[in-house]
Order: sequence, then C-alpha cells, then structure tokens
Amino acid sequence: PRAVLIFINCQHFFLAYDQDFVFDSLKKRFPDIDFVDCYMIPTLRKSGITPDQKMRMQMYELIRPQPFCENLINIIGTNRKVFADSEIYSMAESGGRQIVQIHDCSTYDEYQNMACAPLNIFVEPLAKNSAERLKERLGQQYMYLPTVFGYDRLDENYRKLSEYCGIKIPDTAPLRGEADVALDETRNMIGDTPIAVDYSFTFEILSFTRLLIEHGFNVREIYADGFAAEEEEDFRWLKENHPDILLSSCVRPQKRFADRHRDRKYLALGQKAAYFTGTDYFVNVVEGAGDEGLYYGYKGIVRIAELMREAFETPKDMKKLVQRKGRGCESLV
Repeated sequence: PRAVLIFINCQHFFLAYDQDFVFDSLKKRFPDIDFVDCYMIPTLRKSGITPDQKMRMQMYELIRPQPFCENLINIIGTNRKVFADSEIYSMAESGGRQIVQIHDCSTYDEYQNMACAPLNIFVEPLAKNSAERLKERLGQQYMYLPTVFGYDRLDENYRKLSEYCGIKIPDTAPLRGEADVALDETRNMIGDTPIAVDYSFTFEILSFTRLLIEHGFNVREIYADGFAAEEEEDFRWLKENHPDILLSSCVRPQKRFADRHRDRKYLALGQKAAYFTGTDYFVNVVEGAGDEGLYYGYKGIVRIAELMREAFETPKDMKKLVQRKGRGCESLV
C-alpha cells in the first residue's frame, strides 16, 4: 500500500502507548508508505476537537504541497459527496471552475492532486479545523458555504462563490420557484400530519424547521441538545412565532422512559425523531446525506421534499434501520 491509516482508541492511551515511537518506527521500517494517525476516542466526544472533527482533518493530512491550478476548487470534510444534481456544480462551471471532492479520487495520485486547488469549500461546521489545517500546511484559502435552507442564506452562499469565480451573481428565482413547487406538492400530500425533526438530520436543523413551517408544514417536535450560534436567528424566529413546538433532549437519561407512542401518524425527519416518536414513516437521512449524497442547495431542498413524500407513503423498519451504522448505513455514519 502507498498509505495506511492507523486508528488509535482510548485504550491505547490508557496503557501508556507511545505514539511518537510507534510512528517513527513504522516510517523507518517502511519509508515508501505514508502513515497517518486517526482516532476512535469517544472519551473526547465532549471536549476539545471531537473525533468527528479530527477525522475530517486527518483524511487530508497526507496531501503534499503542489503548484496551484486556478480552475480547481475542493469541497472538503463531508462524509458523502455533494449529490450530483446540486446547482453548486453548474455555478462553479459557469466560472470556469471544476469542483473536486475526495470521493472523486480513485487513485492515490488523484488524492494528492487535491493540493492543486487554491480554494477549499466546506459546507459542514465540523470541517472548519480541516480547512484551517490545510491553509496552514498547503496555503489553500477556504470558504464556508454552510448547508442551510433559508433562501436568502443560500443566495449569500452563491454570491460568495460567484464573487470568487469572477462571474455575475446568478438569478436564483427559478431555483426558488422549483423548491417552492416541490414543498407545496409535499404539503398538499401530507396535509396537517405532525412532523418531528432531529439534529442528526442536518447540521442546521432550525433552518430546516423554519423552511417547513414557512411552507405550511405542521412541525410539532424538535429533538436536539444544543444549537450552533449561527442558528440564533432561526431559534428566535421559531420561539416568537411557534412557541408551542416541543423541544426535547436526546441524551438525557430520562429519555429511556419517554412515551414513544403517538395517537396519530407522524412523519419524522431523522432517525432519532423516528425513534422517539415510534414511527416507521421517516426520511432516513443523516448529516444532510442519503444514498445519493449530500443534499445541498435548492436542488437539495427539492430532493428532500420528494423523500418526504416517499417516506409518507412507504413505511420503513425503524427499529432495524436506526441500529444500522457504518458499512451498510445509507449515510455511512
């Protein structure tokens, strides 16, 4: 192999594992192989850089500096590739740029060529440390274009991208109209069916909740244990306009005894919302991604609306699916 990712867990450190010695020895014995340290340390889950953030850093740690190629842009730090229908690709292409993601790399050399992009875009907050590290090591600039659902914030993302590419800011009115039509069609199908959402569905769950409510959906429950600072505006809007929505923790021990029976059919968005409401009618998406990739942008909203219609009509085996993690899980979490 040309590269080996070595996963270390907390037990190694409890046993006084000497990481410097291990990696120095490996590099001396196998000078033609690149080694990188990766971590499975749940004891760090609530302090400092989390294992999720660290993994997003280490996935790019083996990339070496190369001359920049101005027509390349990387999207970094996502578990799944941004799905093929997202308008972010066409917008970049209209400015003569090609978007590259680690998921596109079928060889180690292609992976190394990600160093040629002068700009890294990250769309998930957990990738910020990765973007900062790549700027430090390779001199790549970075831009945060978060996965959001408010139309004005989406347009702001595309304004920044257009400015970088040196092109006219695109008219997003047709894209907004397409998203509105998809959401209206979904609302007309499910009517006033109660909806529950949870933080695992997407990183800005309040942005998504507000989108649903503004399009007439009956969101009744939100499952989350905290929100990012950038969601404060949506939090305040929901508090002022819909204070009757139940906000419930996911990690409190008392949740073991919570009533998971509902008197009527619920539609859930996210596995935790499905579990806590006891429904088999749910959209099985984690971190904004399903089996087609990460649902980003207006086209992502359209696809999520379609998935909501599919979930409303076709029940899933909730108990089986929420236990499936890693390989075999649609989102590979």
